[in-house]
Amino acid sequence: MTLPTDTTLLTQVAEMGDRAALGQLVARHQDAVFRYCRSLCRDTASAEDALQQTFLDLMQGAGSFKGQSSFRSWLFTLARNAVHRGARLRAGEPRAHVPLDKLGVLAGWGEDPEQAAARHLDQRRLNLALDALPPHSQEVLVLRDLEGLSGPEVADLLHITLPAQKSRLHRARLELAAELRQSQSPRSEPPRSPEGAHHGQ
Repeated sequence: MTLPTDTTLLTQVAEMGDRAALGQLVARHQDAVFRYCRSLCRDTASAEDALQQTFLDLMQGAGSFKGQSSFRSWLFTLARNAVHRGARLRAGEPRAHVPLDKLGVLAGWGEDPEQAAARHLDQRRLNLALDALPPHSQEVLVLRDLEGLSGPEVADLLHITLPAQKSRLHRARLELAAELRQSQSPRSEPPRSPEGAHHGQ
């Protein structure tokens, strides 16, 4: 039996208020939406509120989907709007801007940031590294690398140009690779002088 597509289910929600169809959409996408919401607000309770608001907005605005973008892109747009309406991005001083060349040194020039990040499969370390990034870096990484949206879809969702999306993604991958490298590197100690060395000989 062929499962109904997301757009078919959405049409059923829009035209008939079909709660079973809505339930299927929630079951399919709630994990991804929560992951995205949490990347924006960093607070579990706020992310859960945004998750609920997203599917409420979906139910109320199902008829507004015109198919000009993918269903997932439209859904993440709802989620983004829900986060911004319901809670501000986490408070705190903005992180200091790190030059791109320094990020490259930290990440390890000469190796692909994606490959460097892929070597670290420890999910806990990856989550901690991702959590340490600025919100805009988390957002583009979650959308592109975790949820698999295309570059044009992400650019449209974030209201930026495609080149800007590529630049932001590249920098975010460097930042993530740098965080992962720093988390696994032991603290270096100053070199010791050899004992018994004679100077002036």
